[in-house]
Amino acid sequence: TLNMGVGMVAVVPGHAADAALAVLAERDVPAWVLGRIEAGSGRAVLEGSYAH
Repeated sequence: TLNMGVGMVAVVPGHAADAALAVLAERDVPAWVLGRIEAGSGRAVLEGSYAH
């Protein structure tokens, strides 16, 4: 699951991320890139400040 207190999540293609962020910024909606989906081994990997 993806429940880390972030609220609503929009999944968009990687090439559309900047455009999606721009649309949200125009509407004063705080937004950021949460992560990316990649082919892998089937295991979830946390990186950054959430990885301990």
